[in-house]
Amino acid sequence: MTPMGIRDYIALIKWVNYTPDKVVTIPKDKIMTITMASGDMSRSYLNMANDYDKLDQPKKGRGGFFEREQLSDEDNEMLNEIFRDKATKRTLH
Repeated sequence: MTPMGIRDYIALIKWVNYTPDKVVTIPKDKIMTITMASGDMSRSYLNMANDYDKLDQPKKGRGGFFEREQLSDEDNEMLNEIFRDKATKRTLH
């Protein structure tokens, strides 16, 4: 429970012992798999983490909002195509 209401979050704790339910359903979007990172992934992360403070900070415009650029119609259509392809692929769950 948070000041904003009930939080949909349970992480790395033994929680099934606290219910009399015989079947516990876990939505597939709530499952997290943890694995070891490859050497390349570790190096990439370390490079990003070491340079994080050197990144350009986003500029704020009027009213304290960050400046934004609108995508071109071509870029927008390209992104829509990518997400349409992803949306039509079914999972095995």
